Amino acid sequence: MTWDRDGLPRGREAGARCAARVGALLAAAAVSCGLATPPAFGNSPFPGDCVDITGGVPIGDLVGQCFVVDDKYFEIKLFQPTGQPGAGTDQVMVFPVNLGRRDGIGFDLVGNWSDPVGGGPSGFILEYHVTVLDFNWWMIANVLEFDGFASGGASAANVLETVSVDELLTIGQKEVFALASLPGSEWVLRDELQFDPELQLQTLVIRKEFTLFADIDGIAQASLIRQTFIQIPSPAGGLLLAMGGLAAARRRR
Repeated sequence: MTWDRDGLPRGREAGARCAARVGALLAAAAVSCGLATPPAFGNSPFPGDCVDITGGVPIGDLVGQCFVVDDKYFEIKLFQPTGQPGAGTDQVMVFPVNLGRRDGIGFDLVGNWSDPVGGGPSGFILEYHVTVLDFNWWMIANVLEFDGFASGGASAANVLETVSVDELLTIGQKEVFALASLPGSEWVLRDELQFDPELQLQTLVIRKEFTLFADIDGIAQASLIRQTFIQIPSPAGGLLLAMGGLAAARRRR
């Protein structure tokens, strides 16, 4: 089955799929008309209680807290420096990223990270939950990017990310890396994991493992890790968007 850019099903199965979602359409319409309220999103506090990260906030101020970017609600569950010296909570700043719901909403991790020569690997582990607050949209992909650099011997910079529906059910993994043992043209600085729209994903659990290793006389460093999530409207949301556009067109006549 295929989906168009507005998240509406197409092809021979479209009629059956749309009929199966009549209840969802009616519910969305009821919310739009003020006849019902959207469903609650777990035990999340009201977004107004979250930290404002507009100008950048140290990750240490966000552990156990939440922040919102557009319709994305983020809860930071764990930040743990690894290795020696590791990236401390004052060495990682968090900034919002809003490229639009179809192109990516998320956040940047910004710092000046490098691994000292002669020791073991260093870095950090980050775990968080992300929830879509607008139930008319589903997540269909997430993107991981970074600006890692490595040179000399076995030096390496990499981020390994595990994406799960909950604490037990894993969807997949992504990895970006810069390896001194490979030419720069073979480094992977962007990776994307796509989801089946029929999963109707509105909450994900993310575990990110960032690691730097500088070999003898080598360099391993990075200053930016970007995480974004791509969405499409649900069939109900797509219908409401189409109805809204039609109504606006009629008002202009």
